[in-house]
Amino acid sequence: EEAVAAFTDLDLRRLSYVRENGTYSNADEQYEKALCALLDERPTSANYARIAYELAYLYKKQGMGWRSGRKAEHRNKLVEAYKLCEEIIKQRSATTLTTYARNLQKEITAPARSINIEPNQAPNTPILYKATYRNVDNIHFFVYKLAENETLQVSRYDYKEKLKNRKPAATYEAKTVSQPDYQQYS
Repeated sequence: EEAVAAFTDLDLRRLSYVRENGTYSNADEQYEKALCALLDERPTSANYARIAYELAYLYKKQGMGWRSGRKAEHRNKLVEAYKLCEEIIKQRSATTLTTYARNLQKEITAPARSINIEPNQAPNTPILYKATYRNVDNIHFFVYKLAENETLQVSRYDYKEKLKNRKPAATYEAKTVSQPDYQQYS
């Protein structure tokens, strides 16, 4: 078993080196195939969890790179990464790898939201914005009325502190479309 562990470690280091230093277009694809082959070759090995974690991490990276209309094959990679982490957690008791797997799951399921607002708004017209979200059920919007001199005095990062004691001029809640793939949407 120790020999298998040593060979697994060596194989993972070699694969990582080739992936990072190779100059070919399908490095991730080849890396994924090699990791899957190692998983099939060593299903009962103590290093199964380590191989599965490397594969889950690759899937997370690929999944985070997916955007609608591009790389359609990566859309569900975050789901695959999450499932591999589940396998690691079920297979191993409290180890460093289970901690890594739980942390990777937390990254995958972490809620995120952002908003980009058109900086030039005409009076009495709808506000143009783009809301981006991931793993949230709804987004709350708060609109505050500011005098012109207030907008010039404060950077956009200081508004939260400046506005905390003010009442919003308007509020709005937008329900997001539930997506089971942990991806970011707009």
